[in-house]
Amino acid sequence: MAVASQLGADAHAPWFKERAASWRTVSTGMRCSLFVLGAVAAGLTAAIFALLHIPANLLVAGLVLIGLAEWLAVTRRLFDAGVEEALELGGLLMIAFWIAQSSGHMSAALSALLIAVVLAAAGARFLNALFTTLAVLVLSFAIDSTFAAPTASLFCFAAAAMALICGRAPLRRPSQEQTLNFLMVAMPLAGYAWGWSAALRSTATVHWLPVCMLLAYGAGAIWVGIRRRRHWPIVAFLACLLCLAYELRNVTGLPLEVRLVVWGSAALALAAVLDRYLRTPRQGITSIKLAADEESMGLLQSLGAASLTPHAAHAADPQFRGGGGAGGGGGGASGNY
Repeated sequence: MAVASQLGADAHAPWFKERAASWRTVSTGMRCSLFVLGAVAAGLTAAIFALLHIPANLLVAGLVLIGLAEWLAVTRRLFDAGVEEALELGGLLMIAFWIAQSSGHMSAALSALLIAVVLAAAGARFLNALFTTLAVLVLSFAIDSTFAAPTASLFCFAAAAMALICGRAPLRRPSQEQTLNFLMVAMPLAGYAWGWSAALRSTATVHWLPVCMLLAYGAGAIWVGIRRRRHWPIVAFLACLLCLAYELRNVTGLPLEVRLVVWGSAALALAAVLDRYLRTPRQGITSIKLAADEESMGLLQSLGAASLTPHAAHAADPQFRGGGGAGGGGGGASGNY
C-alpha cells in the first residue's frame, strides 16, 4: 500500500490487489478522526469499569482495550486506521497508570520512563513513527529528571545523529524510514529546547553550547541529505538553521525591524541563487518540478510491481530431458535418435 501510494497506482490494479489482499487503510484526515474517536472510546471504557467498581479497573480496562485493538488489526485487517492505534495506546497507558498506582509512589523519572516504554511498545506494534518519536522525547524528560537539562540536550542530539547514521541501512518497511525521518527533525529541536532551558540561567547574549551542537548536526544533516538525495535530512538542516537564527538574533545589536529586513533579503537572495543554480540537474538534484505524465507513471507502477514480485524459476520445456535426449534436439546423447 505504501508503494502504491507513492507511485499513484490504481487500487484496482492486479498487482496491488494481489498483495494488499484484505488489508484496509484510510486517508490521513479520516485516520485522525478515528484516532480521536478511539481515544474517546478508551476513556469511556475506563469510566464504565470504574463506575462498576471492578477490582483493578484500570488493568482490566487496559486488557480489554488491547484485546479489541488486536481484534481490529488481526481479524478485521486494519492498518493505519487510527482507531486500533488509539485503543492499543489507551490500553497500554491504563496498565501503566495501574502499575504507578500499585507502586504507591513513583518518581518523575520512573513515570516518564514507564510512559516512554508504553509509547515505544505501541509504536513497534503498529509501526507508528509518531509514537516512537514521542517515546524518545519522553525518555529525554526522564534523563532531565535524573541528571540535568544539558544531558538531555546531548541525548537528543545523539539520537538525531544516530537516526542519520541508521538511514544508510536498507530498510524493509516505509514506517521504519519514516521513524528515522521524524527523529532527524524532532530531536534536534528538542535538544535545542533543553539547551535553551539550561542556558536561561546564564546572562550571556549567545549560548554557545546549543549553537555548537546545532552547527555540528546541521552540517552533518545537509551533507547526508545531498549525498543520499534525501529530503528529510535537508528539512532537519533547515530546522537547525531556524534555531541558529533565533539564538544569534542579538549578536549584531541592530533593531528588530532592521534585522528582519536584512536577514529576510539575504534569505530571498540565497533562495534565488540556489533555484537558478539547480535548474540544471546537479548530481540528481534539481529545482525543476518533474513532469508526471501517464507514460512515465505507468512505467513506475510496472517497476514497483516488479520489485515486489519474487523471482520464480523458469519452467523447463516439456520435451527437454536432462541427462539424455530422445531426439536430435534432446538434452543429451541417449542413443535414441
